[in-house]
Amino acid sequence: MESLCEKISEIVKRSHSTVHDIIKRYKTNNQVENKLKKAHNRIFTEADERYLVRKVKVNTFLSAPKLAIIAENELGEKASSSTIRNVLHMKNLTVRKAFHK
Repeated sequence: MESLCEKISEIVKRSHSTVHDIIKRYKTNNQVENKLKKAHNRIFTEADERYLVRKVKVNTFLSAPKLAIIAENELGEKASSSTIRNVLHMKNLTVRKAFHK
């Protein structure tokens, strides 16, 4: 006598262990879909990002490490310079310093 999981697995063409896991998840959590992953916490709020963009628009020669120091001192948020660069890239600020020989 075949079990219920094996009968369902033949119908949906999935392994019986997959069907068993789905039934078990439905009974325990009352859900069938996969659970969404939680995103990382953001370092800067939207207001903090606007503050950094304003600083760059006032002085375009500010580098990312200097902005990281400003963020730590004035906003109280410690962030790496690459994080600052990512924030500026999201806001379409990709200005680079002029190259001097």
